[in-house]
Amino acid sequence: MRTTPLLLTLSVFAAACGSAPPDKPPPPPPDPAEAEAKAVAEATDLCMQGIQRKADVRAEALDKLRTVTDTYPDNPRAFFFLGMCTLLTVAEESNIGAVFGADQALTRANELDPADARIEGNMWLTRFNIAYFVKAKPNIDAAIAGLTKAADADVFTNFVLSLAFSRMDVASGYPAEAVKRLEALITECPSLAYCKNTPVVLHHDPALYMQLGDAYVRIGDKAKAADAYAKALAAPGVDSWSIAGEAKAWANDVDGRILLHADADPTNDPPYFLTGPRTCSGCHG
Repeated sequence: MRTTPLLLTLSVFAAACGSAPPDKPPPPPPDPAEAEAKAVAEATDLCMQGIQRKADVRAEALDKLRTVTDTYPDNPRAFFFLGMCTLLTVAEESNIGAVFGADQALTRANELDPADARIEGNMWLTRFNIAYFVKAKPNIDAAIAGLTKAADADVFTNFVLSLAFSRMDVASGYPAEAVKRLEALITECPSLAYCKNTPVVLHHDPALYMQLGDAYVRIGDKAKAADAYAKALAAPGVDSWSIAGEAKAWANDVDGRILLHADADPTNDPPYFLTGPRTCSGCHG
């Protein structure tokens, strides 16, 4: 029998359809843990940009961090960065009222990861600053105990501790303890992989020595203060430190600050180098 062109076409079409591969199965749903890690990483990376002197991204970073902490209420890293990025606006933008939100975020981070001494240290530093401002001695004492515990657990937290202890009255012995703790940190720094300039902490070395210099100034040790400032200005990375000029001017006025600390008027005590707009970005920027 003769096959017509139409039947031949239909036969070829049927054969082609019959041999076609089946449809691909739909892709698997995204892994929830991967989605959480990605969202948290995006928010914390933006926060770090804000800390590293990109002030225009700070509001967006905080919005993202609030979103991820709402979405993932058991993620300690997200809460830690929410607390630290909020403190950035308190310290460098004078957003004083936000300090309570920072404390709340850090408290939650500490609840979720109580073994992380750096979270604990920054939580207690925040509580110390609140208590010191309102002169609530029981709360100051609790914060001092908390800072001591955190610093004993992680030597790097001695830096955080020093920011509080150096503000206390010299007669209390706490400023001298701050010096001792910073000296211990610097002694151990060479053995710690993170205790140096990194892409996260761009100018760790010069900033740490500026803090040590200020701690010596607080107890009136001019020679050691001058030596610490000199090490800051000669530290790795100082050539790219945008505030190196400010640090040099600060070092040159060591005598004036020692005199102000030593007089009988505590209201004229000078600030530390790592305060105001240099609080966080002094190390990270």
